[in-house]
Amino acid sequence: MNIQKQQIQEALKSVKVKGDEKSLIENNLVTNIVVFGDEVNIDLTIHNPTLHAKKQVEVDILKAIHEQVYPKAKIKVRVNVEAIKQENSNLIRGEKIQGVENIIAIASGKGGVGKSTVTANLAVALQRKGYKVGVVDADIYGPSQHIMFDVEKSRPQASQVNGKPVMLPVESYGVKLVSIGFLHQVLKLSFGEGLWLPKH
Repeated sequence: MNIQKQQIQEALKSVKVKGDEKSLIENNLVTNIVVFGDEVNIDLTIHNPTLHAKKQVEVDILKAIHEQVYPKAKIKVRVNVEAIKQENSNLIRGEKIQGVENIIAIASGKGGVGKSTVTANLAVALQRKGYKVGVVDADIYGPSQHIMFDVEKSRPQASQVNGKPVMLPVESYGVKLVSIGFLHQVLKLSFGEGLWLPKH
């Protein structure tokens, strides 16, 4: 069967990217359509950076063409992701932290995916490029930066800043570090192993 480009365009009018109100065609997201007999190649650019959105639009395109044009069509979809540029996208919301120029947040909703490893390697790599780097390890249930930076037994000193007590960071590999793990060590030394963090 010889599929027509116009048929593909019509089918794509029913496909939307997750979160968009208009279709791929209405939003001018389809950058190229090439048809050879029953083979269809589609290039498009979306602005939703999530992997789920990318995979979903691919599935929806295949479904639309198979249902509306030709069920045996051989379809290749190439999806490019282009973030929407927003004014003041780097604007710090809230009160700026004195002496801090940039903040990189590393987090995940799942354990054991490499957050700590990425954090430690990124911090040291930036320090070696000449940046002044500090790490705040706020992992309540499994702090590990103090172990990765080989300062597990360190006991940070306390000081007063603007009349408030603060914990001074420990420096290792040129990186200044504050970790919940240090508090763990203090609790162990003061109260023994029995008192630590909740299980739930």
